[in-house]
Amino acid sequence: GAYFALVLWILGFKYAAASVAGVINQTSTILVLLLATVFLGEPLTRRKVIAIGMGFAGAVLVIV
Repeated sequence: GAYFALVLWILGFKYAAASVAGVINQTSTILVLLLATVFLGEPLTRRKVIAIGMGFAGAVLVIV
């Protein structure tokens, strides 16, 4: 899994603009929060929901 993720990460920087690829790659942190909630039972607090929303909004602002 780690090798496949690394290959996709490198391909993202190869075929996309560096600023866009960098922002999209950093959204993996948001995915980790969501997966921790689903699979590990980590509580999803209001603060985390706001942080996820701000992360997506920031990504959209940079990409657009």
